[in-house]
Amino acid sequence: ISYHKFDTSNLGMNEPSITLASVDLPEDTSNLPDDIDTDTVIPVVLQNQPAVVRILTIRCGSVVLSNGDDKLELPESCNGGVGSGSFISGDGYIATNGHVITVTNDQLLATSINSMDTLQKIVDFMVKAGSITEEQKNALIEALQSNDSSAQTALTQLPKAIDSSMISIKNDTYQYGIQTSNQPIRQQNMNISYDETVLEAKLIDVDYDAEASDKALQGEGNFKSSDVAILKVKGSFPAVKLASGGSLNEHDKITAIGYPAFVDDSISTKQWQTVPTVTQGKVTAIYDSSSYGGRLVGTTAKAAPGNSGGPAFNEDGEQGGLVTYSHMPCSDGECFGDGSLRDIEDIHKLVKKNNIELKQGDITNEWTKGLVAFADGNYQKALDHFDTVKRTYPANYLAPELSRIARSKLGSQSDTSNNSGSIILTVAISVVVLGLITIIILAVVMIRAMRDRRRQVAQTY
Repeated sequence: ISYHKFDTSNLGMNEPSITLASVDLPEDTSNLPDDIDTDTVIPVVLQNQPAVVRILTIRCGSVVLSNGDDKLELPESCNGGVGSGSFISGDGYIATNGHVITVTNDQLLATSINSMDTLQKIVDFMVKAGSITEEQKNALIEALQSNDSSAQTALTQLPKAIDSSMISIKNDTYQYGIQTSNQPIRQQNMNISYDETVLEAKLIDVDYDAEASDKALQGEGNFKSSDVAILKVKGSFPAVKLASGGSLNEHDKITAIGYPAFVDDSISTKQWQTVPTVTQGKVTAIYDSSSYGGRLVGTTAKAAPGNSGGPAFNEDGEQGGLVTYSHMPCSDGECFGDGSLRDIEDIHKLVKKNNIELKQGDITNEWTKGLVAFADGNYQKALDHFDTVKRTYPANYLAPELSRIARSKLGSQSDTSNNSGSIILTVAISVVVLGLITIIILAVVMIRAMRDRRRQVAQTY
Protein backbone atom coordinates (compact mmCIF):
# COMPACT_ATOMS: atom_id res chain seq x y z
CA ILE A 1 0.00 0.00 0.00
CA SER A 2 1.33 3.37 -0.95
CA TYR A 3 -0.02 6.95 -0.60
CA HIS A 4 0.99 10.38 -1.79
CA LYS A 5 1.79 13.48 0.24
CA PHE A 6 -1.32 15.54 1.09
CA ASP A 7 -1.60 18.49 -1.36
CA THR A 8 -3.57 21.37 0.22
CA SER A 9 -3.61 23.34 -3.04
CA ASN A 10 -6.17 20.90 -4.45
CA LEU A 11 -8.71 22.06 -1.87
CA GLY A 12 -8.81 25.64 -3.21
CA MET A 13 -8.09 27.30 0.15
CA ASN A 14 -6.62 30.46 -1.37
CA GLU A 15 -7.45 33.69 0.50
CA PRO A 16 -10.40 35.48 -1.19
CA SER A 17 -9.85 38.99 -2.56
CA ILE A 18 -12.38 41.41 -1.02
CA THR A 19 -13.02 45.07 -1.85
CA LEU A 20 -15.48 46.65 0.59
CA ALA A 21 -17.92 49.26 -0.67
CA SER A 22 -17.60 52.83 0.54
CA VAL A 23 -19.98 53.56 3.42
CA ASP A 24 -22.12 56.69 3.44
CA LEU A 25 -25.33 57.61 5.17
CA PRO A 26 -28.35 56.71 3.04
CA GLU A 27 -29.92 59.70 1.31
CA ASP A 28 -32.70 61.65 3.08
CA THR A 29 -32.16 59.89 6.41
CA SER A 30 -30.11 62.58 8.19
CA ASN A 31 -29.45 66.28 8.03
CA LEU A 32 -25.71 66.95 7.68
CA PRO A 33 -24.76 70.64 8.00
CA ASP A 34 -21.08 69.74 7.66
CA ASP A 35 -19.03 66.77 6.50
CA ILE A 36 -18.71 63.93 8.98
CA ASP A 37 -15.91 61.43 9.43
CA THR A 38 -16.77 58.37 7.34
CA ASP A 39 -15.11 56.12 9.94
CA THR A 40 -17.94 56.96 12.34
CA VAL A 41 -20.84 56.41 9.92
CA ILE A 42 -21.55 52.79 10.88
CA PRO A 43 -20.26 52.39 14.48
CA VAL A 44 -21.57 55.76 15.70
CA VAL A 45 -24.26 57.30 13.48
CA LEU A 46 -26.06 54.31 11.95
CA GLN A 47 -25.67 52.31 15.16
CA ASN A 48 -27.34 54.96 17.33
CA GLN A 49 -29.58 57.12 15.17
CA PRO A 50 -32.64 54.81 15.48
CA ALA A 51 -32.49 55.31 19.26
CA VAL A 52 -32.58 59.14 19.01
CA VAL A 53 -36.01 60.70 19.53
CA ARG A 54 -37.78 64.06 19.44
CA ILE A 55 -39.70 65.00 22.59
CA LEU A 56 -42.75 67.28 22.81
CA THR A 57 -43.83 68.56 26.23
CA ILE A 58 -47.18 70.30 26.85
CA ARG A 59 -48.33 71.63 30.21
CA CYS A 60 -51.85 72.98 30.82
CA GLY A 61 -53.51 74.52 33.85
CA SER A 62 -55.08 77.59 35.39
CA VAL A 63 -52.62 80.04 36.94
CA VAL A 64 -53.64 81.26 40.40
CA LEU A 65 -51.97 84.37 41.88
CA SER A 66 -52.28 84.63 45.67
CA ASN A 67 -51.14 87.30 48.15
CA GLY A 68 -52.85 86.94 51.50
CA ASP A 69 -56.58 87.40 50.94
CA ASP A 70 -56.01 88.82 47.45
CA LYS A 71 -56.42 86.05 44.82
CA LEU A 72 -56.61 86.05 41.02
CA GLU A 73 -57.45 82.91 39.01
CA LEU A 74 -56.78 83.07 35.28
CA PRO A 75 -58.42 80.98 32.53
CA GLU A 76 -56.71 77.72 31.60
CA SER A 77 -53.73 78.07 29.32
CA CYS A 78 -51.10 75.75 27.86
CA ASN A 79 -47.42 76.07 27.07
CA GLY A 80 -44.88 73.63 25.73
CA GLY A 81 -41.44 72.92 24.40
CA VAL A 82 -39.60 70.59 22.06
CA GLY A 83 -36.25 68.85 22.52
CA SER A 84 -34.38 65.62 21.85
CA GLY A 85 -33.51 62.48 23.75
CA SER A 86 -32.28 58.89 23.45
CA PHE A 87 -33.47 55.44 24.45
CA ILE A 88 -30.97 54.27 27.05
CA SER A 89 -32.66 50.89 27.59
CA GLY A 90 -34.46 48.54 25.24
CA ASP A 91 -37.56 48.52 27.45
CA GLY A 92 -38.34 52.19 26.87
CA TYR A 93 -36.34 54.41 29.24
CA ILE A 94 -35.38 57.75 27.66
CA ALA A 95 -32.70 60.22 28.75
CA THR A 96 -33.15 63.94 28.12
CA ASN A 97 -32.65 67.35 29.73
CA GLY A 98 -34.70 68.52 32.68
CA HIS A 99 -35.62 71.75 30.90
CA VAL A 100 -37.01 69.76 27.93
CA ILE A 101 -39.71 68.16 30.08
CA THR A 102 -40.38 71.23 32.25
CA VAL A 103 -42.69 74.19 31.67
CA THR A 104 -42.25 76.63 34.56
CA ASN A 105 -45.03 78.50 36.33
CA ASP A 106 -43.56 81.71 34.89
CA GLN A 107 -43.85 80.35 31.37
CA LEU A 108 -47.45 79.24 31.92
CA LEU A 109 -48.28 82.67 33.37
CA ALA A 110 -46.72 84.40 30.35
CA THR A 111 -48.97 82.32 28.07
CA SER A 112 -52.00 83.39 30.13
CA ILE A 113 -51.43 87.04 29.21
CA ASN A 114 -53.40 86.86 25.97
CA SER A 115 -55.46 90.05 26.16
CA MET A 116 -55.25 93.60 27.53
CA ASP A 117 -58.07 92.74 29.96
CA THR A 118 -56.07 89.85 31.44
CA LEU A 119 -52.92 91.98 31.55
CA GLN A 120 -54.79 94.71 33.43
CA LYS A 121 -55.90 92.22 36.08
CA ILE A 122 -52.39 90.84 36.49
CA VAL A 123 -50.62 94.21 36.81
CA ASP A 124 -53.30 95.42 39.26
CA PHE A 125 -52.55 92.34 41.38
CA MET A 126 -48.81 93.04 41.12
CA VAL A 127 -49.26 96.63 42.30
CA LYS A 128 -51.21 95.46 45.36
CA ALA A 129 -48.55 92.81 46.05
CA GLY A 130 -45.77 95.38 45.77
CA SER A 131 -44.14 93.64 42.79
CA ILE A 132 -44.32 96.81 40.64
CA THR A 133 -45.34 100.40 41.19
CA GLU A 134 -48.42 102.16 39.83
CA GLU A 135 -46.15 104.26 37.61
CA GLN A 136 -44.47 101.14 36.15
CA LYS A 137 -47.88 99.61 35.47
CA ASN A 138 -49.14 102.66 33.61
CA ALA A 139 -45.92 103.04 31.63
CA LEU A 140 -46.08 99.39 30.51
CA ILE A 141 -49.71 99.59 29.38
CA GLU A 142 -49.11 102.88 27.57
CA ALA A 143 -46.07 101.48 25.77
CA LEU A 144 -47.99 98.35 24.71
CA GLN A 145 -50.86 100.43 23.36
CA SER A 146 -48.39 102.40 21.25
CA ASN A 147 -46.84 99.14 19.90
CA ASP A 148 -43.47 99.82 21.49
CA SER A 149 -41.25 96.82 20.71
CA SER A 150 -39.35 97.16 23.98
CA ALA A 151 -42.66 96.85 25.85
CA GLN A 152 -43.26 93.48 24.20
CA THR A 153 -39.91 92.29 25.56
CA ALA A 154 -40.78 93.64 29.01
CA LEU A 155 -44.10 91.80 28.87
CA THR A 156 -42.38 88.42 28.46
CA GLN A 157 -40.28 89.14 31.56
CA LEU A 158 -43.21 90.41 33.63
CA PRO A 159 -43.92 87.07 35.40
CA LYS A 160 -40.37 87.04 36.80
CA ALA A 161 -41.24 90.14 38.83
CA ILE A 162 -43.80 88.12 40.82
CA ASP A 163 -42.52 86.13 43.79
CA SER A 164 -42.67 82.42 42.91
CA SER A 165 -44.49 81.66 46.17
CA MET A 166 -47.46 83.68 44.89
CA ILE A 167 -47.91 81.49 41.77
CA SER A 168 -49.70 78.13 41.81
CA ILE A 169 -51.35 76.03 39.11
CA LYS A 170 -54.85 74.57 39.31
CA ASN A 171 -55.81 71.47 37.28
CA ASP A 172 -52.14 71.00 36.42
CA THR A 173 -51.48 68.42 33.66
CA TYR A 174 -48.45 67.37 31.59
CA GLN A 175 -48.31 65.53 28.26
CA TYR A 176 -45.15 63.97 26.82
CA GLY A 177 -44.93 62.78 23.22
CA ILE A 178 -42.02 60.79 21.77
CA GLN A 179 -41.29 60.75 18.02
CA THR A 180 -39.60 57.41 17.36
CA SER A 181 -39.45 57.46 13.55
CA ASN A 182 -39.18 59.95 10.69
CA GLN A 183 -42.92 60.60 10.93
CA PRO A 184 -43.24 64.12 12.47
CA ILE A 185 -44.77 64.61 15.88
CA ARG A 186 -47.73 67.03 15.84
CA GLN A 187 -50.20 68.64 18.20
CA GLN A 188 -53.77 69.81 17.71
CA ASN A 189 -55.43 72.26 20.11
CA MET A 190 -52.60 71.67 22.59
CA ASN A 191 -53.11 67.90 22.52
CA ILE A 192 -50.44 65.55 21.19
CA SER A 193 -51.51 63.31 18.30
CA TYR A 194 -50.36 59.84 19.36
CA ASP A 195 -50.09 56.92 16.91
CA GLU A 196 -47.89 53.87 16.20
CA THR A 197 -44.64 55.87 16.12
CA VAL A 198 -45.54 58.92 18.24
CA LEU A 199 -45.82 57.48 21.73
CA GLU A 200 -47.08 58.71 25.07
CA ALA A 201 -44.48 58.85 27.83
CA LYS A 202 -44.50 59.32 31.57
CA LEU A 203 -41.93 61.09 33.72
CA ILE A 204 -39.81 58.80 35.90
CA ASP A 205 -37.53 61.35 37.58
CA VAL A 206 -35.85 64.69 37.03
CA ASP A 207 -32.86 66.53 38.50
CA TYR A 208 -33.48 70.16 37.54
CA ASP A 209 -34.00 73.39 39.47
CA ALA A 210 -35.40 75.71 36.81
CA GLU A 211 -35.22 78.93 38.83
CA ALA A 212 -31.64 78.41 40.05
CA SER A 213 -30.48 77.25 36.60
CA ASP A 214 -32.00 80.26 34.90
CA LYS A 215 -30.24 82.61 37.32
CA ALA A 216 -26.94 80.75 36.94
CA LEU A 217 -27.11 81.09 33.16
CA GLN A 218 -27.58 84.83 33.66
CA GLY A 219 -24.49 84.92 35.87
CA GLU A 220 -26.42 85.18 39.13
CA GLY A 221 -25.28 82.45 41.51
CA ASN A 222 -24.52 78.78 40.87
CA PHE A 223 -26.46 75.79 39.62
CA LYS A 224 -28.17 73.91 42.42
CA SER A 225 -28.92 70.84 40.32
CA SER A 226 -28.06 69.15 37.08
CA ASP A 227 -30.36 69.38 34.05
CA VAL A 228 -31.36 65.78 33.31
CA ALA A 229 -34.51 63.66 33.31
CA ILE A 230 -35.71 60.15 32.49
CA LEU A 231 -38.98 59.34 30.69
CA LYS A 232 -40.57 55.93 30.03
CA VAL A 233 -42.69 54.55 27.19
CA LYS A 234 -44.17 51.08 26.79
CA GLY A 235 -42.67 48.65 24.30
CA SER A 236 -39.33 47.43 22.96
CA PHE A 237 -36.88 49.80 21.30
CA PRO A 238 -33.31 50.23 20.03
CA ALA A 239 -31.04 51.60 22.72
CA VAL A 240 -27.71 53.40 23.00
CA LYS A 241 -24.90 52.21 25.23
CA LEU A 242 -23.87 54.62 27.99
CA ALA A 243 -20.20 55.44 28.49
CA SER A 244 -18.74 55.61 31.97
CA GLY A 245 -19.34 58.87 33.78
CA GLY A 246 -16.53 61.37 33.46
CA SER A 247 -14.95 59.50 30.55
CA LEU A 248 -14.85 62.43 28.10
CA ASN A 249 -11.56 64.31 27.87
CA GLU A 250 -10.21 67.31 26.00
CA HIS A 251 -9.62 66.74 22.26
CA ASP A 252 -11.96 63.71 22.15
CA LYS A 253 -14.06 63.50 19.00
CA ILE A 254 -17.77 63.98 19.62
CA THR A 255 -20.78 63.18 17.42
CA ALA A 256 -24.07 64.87 18.38
CA ILE A 257 -27.44 63.67 17.06
CA GLY A 258 -30.67 65.58 17.66
CA TYR A 259 -33.56 67.62 16.28
CA PRO A 260 -32.79 71.37 16.08
CA ALA A 261 -36.13 73.12 15.64
CA PHE A 262 -35.19 75.69 12.99
CA VAL A 263 -34.06 73.00 10.53
CA ASP A 264 -37.57 71.55 9.98
CA ASP A 265 -39.90 73.95 11.89
CA SER A 266 -40.33 71.32 14.60
CA ILE A 267 -43.99 70.49 15.36
CA SER A 268 -45.10 73.12 12.82
CA THR A 269 -43.33 71.34 9.99
CA LYS A 270 -45.00 70.90 6.62
CA GLN A 271 -42.49 68.21 5.62
CA TRP A 272 -43.59 64.60 5.21
CA GLN A 273 -40.66 63.46 7.34
CA THR A 274 -38.32 64.95 9.91
CA VAL A 275 -34.93 63.36 10.54
CA PRO A 276 -32.14 64.04 13.04
CA THR A 277 -29.23 66.40 12.43
CA VAL A 278 -25.72 64.97 12.83
CA THR A 279 -22.82 67.24 13.79
CA GLN A 280 -19.28 66.49 14.89
CA GLY A 281 -16.61 68.33 16.82
CA LYS A 282 -14.07 67.98 19.60
CA VAL A 283 -14.12 68.45 23.34
CA THR A 284 -12.59 71.85 24.10
CA ALA A 285 -12.94 72.11 27.88
CA ILE A 286 -14.07 70.25 30.99
CA TYR A 287 -15.81 72.16 33.78
CA ASP A 288 -15.82 69.91 36.81
CA SER A 289 -17.13 71.92 39.74
CA SER A 290 -20.02 71.91 42.19
CA SER A 291 -20.85 75.43 40.99
CA TYR A 292 -22.13 73.88 37.72
CA GLY A 293 -24.32 71.29 39.42
CA GLY A 294 -22.21 68.56 37.84
CA ARG A 295 -19.61 68.08 35.13
CA LEU A 296 -20.01 70.25 32.01
CA VAL A 297 -18.22 69.49 28.74
CA GLY A 298 -17.51 72.22 26.17
CA THR A 299 -17.35 71.11 22.53
CA THR A 300 -17.23 72.43 18.97
CA ALA A 301 -20.08 70.11 17.93
CA LYS A 302 -22.81 72.36 16.52
CA ALA A 303 -26.12 72.62 18.35
CA ALA A 304 -29.25 74.76 18.27
CA PRO A 305 -32.55 75.04 20.19
CA GLY A 306 -34.20 71.63 19.91
CA ASN A 307 -30.90 69.76 20.26
CA SER A 308 -31.33 69.95 24.04
CA GLY A 309 -31.38 66.50 25.61
CA GLY A 310 -29.98 64.81 22.52
CA PRO A 311 -27.07 62.37 22.86
CA ALA A 312 -23.40 63.09 22.18
CA PHE A 313 -21.30 60.02 21.37
CA ASN A 314 -17.62 59.20 21.72
CA GLU A 315 -15.62 57.45 18.98
CA ASP A 316 -16.67 54.04 20.31
CA GLY A 317 -20.32 54.90 19.73
CA GLU A 318 -21.13 55.23 23.44
CA GLN A 319 -23.19 58.14 24.76
CA GLY A 320 -20.90 60.31 26.85
CA GLY A 321 -23.19 63.28 27.43
CA LEU A 322 -26.38 65.20 26.66
CA VAL A 323 -26.35 68.36 24.54
CA THR A 324 -27.74 70.97 26.93
CA TYR A 325 -26.49 74.49 26.15
CA SER A 326 -25.31 76.30 23.04
CA HIS A 327 -23.49 79.53 22.35
CA MET A 328 -25.81 81.18 19.85
CA PRO A 329 -24.09 83.59 17.42
CA CYS A 330 -27.42 84.77 15.99
CA SER A 331 -30.31 86.62 17.61
CA ASP A 332 -33.19 84.70 16.01
CA GLY A 333 -31.96 81.23 16.99
CA GLU A 334 -31.96 80.02 13.39
CA CYS A 335 -28.34 78.91 13.36
CA PHE A 336 -25.96 76.52 15.08
CA GLY A 337 -23.54 77.35 17.87
CA ASP A 338 -20.93 75.37 19.80
CA GLY A 339 -22.70 72.94 22.11
CA SER A 340 -22.00 72.17 25.75
CA LEU A 341 -22.85 68.83 27.32
CA ARG A 342 -24.08 67.52 30.62
CA ASP A 343 -21.86 64.56 31.46
CA ILE A 344 -23.56 61.16 31.25
CA GLU A 345 -22.70 60.59 34.92
CA ASP A 346 -25.80 62.64 35.83
CA ILE A 347 -28.00 60.13 33.98
CA HIS A 348 -26.17 57.23 35.66
CA LYS A 349 -27.10 58.78 39.03
CA LEU A 350 -30.82 58.98 38.11
CA VAL A 351 -30.71 55.41 36.81
CA LYS A 352 -29.21 54.18 40.08
CA LYS A 353 -31.58 56.28 42.19
CA ASN A 354 -34.62 54.72 40.48
CA ASN A 355 -33.22 51.14 40.45
CA ILE A 356 -33.39 50.95 36.65
CA GLU A 357 -31.70 48.00 34.97
CA LEU A 358 -30.42 49.06 31.56
CA LYS A 359 -30.90 46.50 28.78
CA GLN A 360 -29.78 46.53 25.15
CA GLY A 361 -32.51 44.16 23.97
CA ASP A 362 -33.06 41.99 20.89
CA ILE A 363 -33.82 44.93 18.56
CA THR A 364 -30.46 46.52 19.30
CA ASN A 365 -28.65 43.19 18.96
CA GLU A 366 -30.22 42.43 15.56
CA TRP A 367 -29.46 45.93 14.31
CA THR A 368 -25.84 45.68 15.45
CA LYS A 369 -25.37 42.28 13.79
CA GLY A 370 -26.80 43.64 10.55
CA LEU A 371 -24.45 46.64 10.59
CA VAL A 372 -21.42 44.44 11.31
CA ALA A 373 -22.31 42.15 8.39
CA PHE A 374 -22.93 45.18 6.18
CA ALA A 375 -19.52 46.63 7.10
CA ASP A 376 -17.90 43.26 6.28
CA GLY A 377 -19.58 43.21 2.89
CA ASN A 378 -21.68 40.15 3.79
CA TYR A 379 -24.81 41.66 2.28
CA GLN A 380 -26.94 38.52 2.40
CA LYS A 381 -26.38 38.16 6.14
CA ALA A 382 -26.99 41.89 6.61
CA LEU A 383 -30.29 41.57 4.70
CA ASP A 384 -31.43 38.79 7.01
CA HIS A 385 -30.82 40.90 10.11
CA PHE A 386 -32.31 44.06 8.60
CA ASP A 387 -35.43 42.13 7.63
CA THR A 388 -35.79 40.99 11.24
CA VAL A 389 -35.44 44.60 12.44
CA LYS A 390 -38.08 45.76 9.96
CA ARG A 391 -40.52 43.18 11.27
CA THR A 392 -39.88 43.73 14.96
CA TYR A 393 -39.37 47.51 14.94
CA PRO A 394 -40.96 49.19 11.87
CA ALA A 395 -40.12 52.66 13.24
CA ASN A 396 -36.48 52.11 12.20
CA TYR A 397 -36.57 54.07 8.92
CA LEU A 398 -32.89 53.31 8.26
CA ALA A 399 -33.44 49.55 7.93
CA PRO A 400 -35.37 49.68 4.61
CA GLU A 401 -32.74 52.00 3.10
CA LEU A 402 -29.83 49.82 4.16
CA SER A 403 -31.70 46.73 2.95
CA ARG A 404 -32.10 48.36 -0.46
CA ILE A 405 -28.37 49.19 -0.61
CA ALA A 406 -27.35 45.71 0.55
CA ARG A 407 -29.63 44.07 -2.02
CA SER A 408 -28.13 46.19 -4.80
CA LYS A 409 -24.63 45.04 -3.73
CA LEU A 410 -25.36 41.31 -3.87
CA GLY A 411 -23.00 39.69 -6.35
CA SER A 412 -20.83 42.79 -6.63
CA GLN A 413 -17.06 42.87 -6.18
CA SER A 414 -17.51 44.00 -2.58
CA ASP A 415 -19.96 41.19 -1.72
CA THR A 416 -18.42 38.58 0.57
CA SER A 417 -21.63 36.59 1.05
CA ASN A 418 -20.69 33.76 -1.35
CA ASN A 419 -17.03 33.88 -0.38
CA SER A 420 -17.88 33.15 3.20
CA GLY A 421 -20.01 30.20 2.10
CA SER A 422 -17.22 28.89 -0.09
CA ILE A 423 -14.74 29.13 2.75
CA ILE A 424 -17.05 27.19 5.05
CA LEU A 425 -17.54 24.51 2.37
CA THR A 426 -13.79 24.38 1.74
CA VAL A 427 -13.04 23.94 5.42
CA ALA A 428 -15.64 21.17 5.62
CA ILE A 429 -14.09 19.37 2.63
CA SER A 430 -10.65 19.77 4.19
CA VAL A 431 -11.81 18.20 7.42
CA VAL A 432 -13.34 15.25 5.59
CA VAL A 433 -10.24 14.67 3.43
CA LEU A 434 -7.92 14.95 6.39
CA GLY A 435 -10.10 12.49 8.26
CA LEU A 436 -9.97 9.99 5.39
CA ILE A 437 -6.18 10.31 5.14
CA THR A 438 -5.87 9.71 8.88
CA ILE A 439 -8.00 6.55 8.58
CA ILE A 440 -5.89 5.30 5.66
CA ILE A 441 -2.64 5.88 7.56
CA LEU A 442 -4.00 4.06 10.61
CA ALA A 443 -5.12 1.14 8.41
CA VAL A 444 -1.68 0.87 6.79
CA VAL A 445 0.02 0.89 10.16
CA MET A 446 -2.33 -1.80 11.50
CA ILE A 447 -1.88 -4.05 8.42
CA ARG A 448 1.92 -3.87 8.68
CA ALA A 449 1.72 -4.60 12.39
CA MET A 450 -0.42 -7.67 11.76
CA ARG A 451 2.04 -8.99 9.08
CA ASP A 452 4.97 -8.56 11.45
CA ARG A 453 3.05 -10.39 14.16
CA ARG A 454 2.30 -13.33 11.82
CA ARG A 455 6.00 -13.64 10.83
CA GLN A 456 6.99 -13.76 14.49
CA VAL A 457 4.42 -16.51 15.18
CA ALA A 458 5.55 -18.59 12.15
CA GLN A 459 9.19 -18.36 13.23
CA THR A 460 8.27 -19.50 16.74
CA TYR A 461 6.71 -22.69 15.46
